[in-house]
Amino acid sequence: MISLKIYLQALVAGFSRLFKSFNLASYPQNFSSSATDD
Repeated sequence: MISLKIYLQALVAGFSRLFKSFNLASYPQNFSSSATDD
């Protein structure tokens, strides 16, 4: 039971990190494109 909980926590943490890295990868492009448009 406890090991399953830890496994799920690690899975969620990994997904959140992946999501954050994707956001960081996509946002700078949006900011730079809007800056050049301005």
